[in-house]
Amino acid sequence: IRVSVLSLLKPTSLEIEVREDASILFKDKFGESSLIDIPKAGVIKVNKGGDHIRIHWQGKDFQAVSMTMSEASIVINLLKPNRFKRSYKGEMTVYPQGNDLQLVLTLAREDLVAQVVAAEMGGEEASQEAYNSLAVCVRSYIVSENSRHRRGIDFCDNTHCFLFRGLDGAFGPNGKKSLEFGKVAARVTAKRVIAFNGKPVPGYFHSCCGGRTLMPSEAWNEEKNDPYSNVVCSYCQTSSFYT
Repeated sequence: IRVSVLSLLKPTSLEIEVREDASILFKDKFGESSLIDIPKAGVIKVNKGGDHIRIHWQGKDFQAVSMTMSEASIVINLLKPNRFKRSYKGEMTVYPQGNDLQLVLTLAREDLVAQVVAAEMGGEEASQEAYNSLAVCVRSYIVSENSRHRRGIDFCDNTHCFLFRGLDGAFGPNGKKSLEFGKVAARVTAKRVIAFNGKPVPGYFHSCCGGRTLMPSEAWNEEKNDPYSNVVCSYCQTSSFYT
């Protein structure tokens, strides 16, 4: 699954620190490719430069139209316009997009399920069953909605698709713990999706229902046959959005 990451921050300069041995494939404007190996703890710097990217590694500078790092655990350090750090594991591709750098992480579906569940739960002290239930919803959503973006990207890490913080899990001190719960949830619910008439349907989810859930057709003012129903909910009553 290909996920656009950190695009809301509009990165133009960043560092990639690898936590394990990796390789990077560069493509130039003539379609030629070159490969370099990056050892564990290596750091490369990437800057936006017109219609290309500039890469700095071990005192050498490269220009390319794109670069793809092999699957590895990495830390992205954004340098401009603001400093920001996030950890991921997967195959990372970087290329220029408009005035910014586009980062696309490719990872296995079940890894994505675990990490989205962790982020969406927000480190909340909830039962494992709550995590398991959300895992089924998230997987159903991923299976059903994998064409929400342009060619080359399946999902994004903001409210258009879902909250996704990679290996950082959730916000706050329980972030890593939430990630472990998410991993268990993905494993014990593997391959399970919500289905209607034999087909997977999106498992829409949210942080607060406001006291009553809406059917998707109501939320987005669309006329279609929803396989859903409204329910009254008191669980969210401690939220400031509860009405």
